[in-house]
Amino acid sequence: MNDTRLNVMRNACVPLLVWGWISFGVSLIVYLGHILTGNPGWDFAWFLIPAVGVPVLRYSRPVNKGMPTAISRSLTTIWKMFTVLIVVFSISSFVIPFNALAVILLILAIGSFITGELIRYPFLKYSSIPGFILAATMWALPGLTEIPVFGIAMLIMMVLPAYKIKQELRRLSNE
Repeated sequence: MNDTRLNVMRNACVPLLVWGWISFGVSLIVYLGHILTGNPGWDFAWFLIPAVGVPVLRYSRPVNKGMPTAISRSLTTIWKMFTVLIVVFSISSFVIPFNALAVILLILAIGSFITGELIRYPFLKYSSIPGFILAATMWALPGLTEIPVFGIAMLIMMVLPAYKIKQELRRLSNE
């Protein structure tokens, strides 16, 4: 059972790093693009996240993913559903004005919380709480302020826990 948990943790680490860093980087690009040029066309740069993330993730996946388990299949299904929701909210925000970043952050926080719970990794689970709080407060933030808040939330919810998981996996492999 512990081997299964470690295998799922190993496979969860890479997507957290890839999507977390790319989301942070793109949020920085969009924010600086807006600040430096005043051109709202920089919002289309958000589509760099899947355009860059999908190939990077495919290239970065571990070669030996291990046997699929009920937990890994559940996580895959949950994240696929969340991906569909994120795409729908992202595209619809270009037609209907609303705070898509707050909704997307909420979806990602829920996904991180569920992932942390399913792999029994409290640090990942509880690092999603700032995402919940920031998603709720983003509705009140003025103008472009929400963009760097989103980027910081990605670091807190995805990147930090992924490095912590990597650290723990290294420690366990040395024991």
